[in-house]
Amino acid sequence: MAYASVALLKEYASIDADKDDALLYLSIARAQAMIDAYVGYSFEASGDSTRYFDAASVGSGGHVDGRLLLFDTWCASITSVTNGDGTAVAAASYVTQPRNATRFYGIKLLSSTGLSWERQTDDDTEKAITVVGKWAYSTSAPADIVQVCLRLALWLYRGRDNSGDMDRPILAEGVMILPGRMPADVIAVLDQYQWRTS
Repeated sequence: MAYASVALLKEYASIDADKDDALLYLSIARAQAMIDAYVGYSFEASGDSTRYFDAASVGSGGHVDGRLLLFDTWCASITSVTNGDGTAVAAASYVTQPRNATRFYGIKLLSSTGLSWERQTDDDTEKAITVVGKWAYSTSAPADIVQVCLRLALWLYRGRDNSGDMDRPILAEGVMILPGRMPADVIAVLDQYQWRTS
């Protein structure tokens, strides 16, 4: 799903004509890709997908720290968890990390269950644990990310008049003009969303 629509971008930019709708759509898609690349994850997931985690300890490059399974990106909701030995881990057997939050960076097995994160039956640790869920910051983009997407999409759309020279240095009258980077206000918002596990 897109963080913003063409209709919303046209309203934001006071654009009435329909002739550039395809370009506006591409600008939104590129803006969203830039946002996701900058923070390292997606802000919105509409459907479930599967991710695999190594049953080795964090110290040896895996995802397990005792009873804690650390994710490599945000998870907005968890549908199912399957341990390395193929057994389903019931939701009542773990707590999300952080607790009482709307997005998670991991799950911790309850000590009362006696469960531990297991290797596969052939003793492999790679991709042993399977978690199905919505892998994103949220199920819908936060309002400030929608605003940033609109701002960045409009910046990209208006950049089309620069003859494609936004991505390389230009020498003009003996002066080197460096390419523009994302607008400072966009970066200021995105910096607040850098990946953290606490």
